[in-house]
Amino acid sequence: ANASGPLMGLYLYTQEIDQKEKFTGTMAWSFFIINWVKLPCMICSGVVTTTELAMCTNYIVWIPLGVILGRGLLGLVNQRIFNCVIILVSIVMGVKLILG
Repeated sequence: ANASGPLMGLYLYTQEIDQKEKFTGTMAWSFFIINWVKLPCMICSGVVTTTELAMCTNYIVWIPLGVILGRGLLGLVNQRIFNCVIILVSIVMGVKLILG
């Protein structure tokens, strides 16, 4: 699980990244890099098996569709609403993490 999502969201929000595109881009690249760095450790510890990893490669073809849909949907969201959603989701997920 990635427990750092709510913290990262709040951190970036406090950095006054004024555009939702920059915010989502920074989040995406940050977690892309973090997860690639974690992957060898997860494989060595048995959390992720090479069989599971090979199976996940089947889903790579869906990444371009996700990018296109994500950009399109992001363009439909008002910046002010986006900011409110970031705060709300961070609070809800933070409480969920604390309560287990």
